[in-house]
Amino acid sequence: MQLGSSTTQIPDGLLAAMTLLSEKPHQGVPSWNLAPHQGIDERNSTAALGLRASEHLNRVWPRYTGKERDTESGNDYFGARYYNSATGRFLSPDWSAKVQPVPYAKLGNPQTLNLYAYVGNNPLSRTDPTGHYVVSCGSDVKGCDKQMKSFNDSISAGLKSKDQSVVQAARAYGALGEKNGVNVSIVNTVDPKNKDVTGNTGALAGTGGLQATADGKGFMQATQVNIQAGLSANQLSDTAVHEGQHVADRENFVTALGVDPTGQLVQGLNITNRMSEVNAYGVENDNRAQRGDPARDVSDVLSHAPYSTNPNINKPIFPDFPSPY
Repeated sequence: MQLGSSTTQIPDGLLAAMTLLSEKPHQGVPSWNLAPHQGIDERNSTAALGLRASEHLNRVWPRYTGKERDTESGNDYFGARYYNSATGRFLSPDWSAKVQPVPYAKLGNPQTLNLYAYVGNNPLSRTDPTGHYVVSCGSDVKGCDKQMKSFNDSISAGLKSKDQSVVQAARAYGALGEKNGVNVSIVNTVDPKNKDVTGNTGALAGTGGLQATADGKGFMQATQVNIQAGLSANQLSDTAVHEGQHVADRENFVTALGVDPTGQLVQGLNITNRMSEVNAYGVENDNRAQRGDPARDVSDVLSHAPYSTNPNINKPIFPDFPSPY
């Protein structure tokens, strides 16, 4: 079964962010039958219940290392900047959120001093990340550096998994250091009413879960991920990939968003929070299976708090947009 994108009127609240929008519709919403983690927020997201969506025939097709190619310029969009595959160079210098003389340079490796170079001029064994994410700690979290390192280590381990669903969930965060609309916070308490919740994902405060890109030609997600501090290695691994799938699901919807020539909104499948959790626990169970741990009973988990008490569990992950559910 395939699910394409739907065409609807543009919500009023989105018009301001679309002033300079000129990109054509992007891909439909693919599902890897994955899943983010427990404790869903009002605007959690996900791909639906293992259903796989077809891609738009009129989309901007991915080219070099899966990046989307701008049909007018022929350049590939890498999230933070554009890349020209003909010359093997980025069109703008590398940059970092924190001011540095030469961002990400390693003085022992002269290739890193070229801010326009692609992966240190070694494309045969390296690829550039799909984007970047930002991680920080709550003010009351002790050992912040250690906590952040543990989280990043869990993502790195996920990227090396033999299970592709786990890899995709880990990859959804992008690379550490730059802003791609994904903000990760390590906190002591994720859900004050449900102490067992180890992570949740939703819209970044003050947004509807998306924002206009810097060039005004498209959208990017605006996602907040909260991870409980002090988790064991296995707990953190499960939580990281669970929430990573939520991130992937939100990204799938946002990258499908566009405007057709008549001014109509074109969007991907806007699934419900419950569907998102089914996917999230699916990838978490895949991760557990690699360790030989028993799978969690998803139906049973969702029949208890915080899901059973969440009034938004059956509402779409992007409530400001139409949904068939």
